[in-house]
Amino acid sequence: WLSLLRSIERLIETYEPSRLYFLNHQTTIKKFTTTAENMQILTSFFNNSDGLCTLNFLEIVLDDIQQAEFKLQRTWTTAVDLYRIITNLIKKLEQRLHNKYFGNEVHLIFNRLKEVDKNRVEELQESFELFIKTVVEYINSYFNPEKEFYEILSVLDSQSIHFLEWDYFMNLVNLIKIDGINIDELYNEYCEIKFIYDNMKNKNVTINEQIKSYISSKNVYNSESATNNNYEILCDIIDNEKDDVLNKDQDSKGFIQSDQLWSYLLNIKPNTTPNLKLIISYVFSIPRSNAFVESIFSHMNHLWSDYRNRMDMELVAAELQIRKNANISCKDFYKFILSQEDLLKKIASNEKFGKKKRILDK
Repeated sequence: WLSLLRSIERLIETYEPSRLYFLNHQTTIKKFTTTAENMQILTSFFNNSDGLCTLNFLEIVLDDIQQAEFKLQRTWTTAVDLYRIITNLIKKLEQRLHNKYFGNEVHLIFNRLKEVDKNRVEELQESFELFIKTVVEYINSYFNPEKEFYEILSVLDSQSIHFLEWDYFMNLVNLIKIDGINIDELYNEYCEIKFIYDNMKNKNVTINEQIKSYISSKNVYNSESATNNNYEILCDIIDNEKDDVLNKDQDSKGFIQSDQLWSYLLNIKPNTTPNLKLIISYVFSIPRSNAFVESIFSHMNHLWSDYRNRMDMELVAAELQIRKNANISCKDFYKFILSQEDLLKKIASNEKFGKKKRILDK
């Protein structure tokens, strides 16, 4: 889906020169070959407005799908977000079907085509509707078996209409069945958290800003404390995820990450919500997909290559943890390391070879 959309966008951008090329090129191929057959297909595609209409339709619909895929691939998307992301995509596609709206460019082409061949417009419209229905059916075929499960988890989603509703919260408790949960104590903890959340909403500062302030206070790294501003670092892997399209919602003032919100709520009075912490810890540890595991393999391909095959397991594990858990750029991380005097002394000394020395001594 992701590569297909970009290919279609590029073809739309270069549609006119591409159309002229294939229409003019057909006269140079006369033999009945595979190339000639392909040219006939392309000529038919570019010879009328159906092709451009279809491309514009696909661009609109695939963009809806791509935006949902980007949300699913974000590093901070959790299992509690899945129900909202998938159902919102399905609702949007179904709304397109209901309104029979396939983009303004398609609408304009339809209006021009109606004057020439009204039946062709109806055929194209039916094919577009069938495409969207097929996409929705495909999504539902994978999502429906687990739909109820993720719907129950979504009570912890800060963007859910049922966020912090007790009845829905109890459905979650009954679903996961964690041993040792005291329901009466849990209700008291729930009330306390709900009061805190309601007070947060009534403050002059937005909830998102309150959470960001909390996270900043917990962040050991401080970019202002880093020295050596003249150093320019060339990184093998550029990790600038906040500027990436995957995470474009993260800097929005009104956007709230559910995991960060719960971390904030549970740490306002850290020792008063033991039952609630068990539930939150369990639910937010549920993988939302296999993307995280695949990202580990991707990092390992760079980390433990043929040129770095003498690293021991502890070093590999340490570097992997830094790569996955650090939220600062390579350049800033380098500056941060240079500001740590104790660490620099160990790096410059033979102390880093202590393990190797102990092995040799044995």
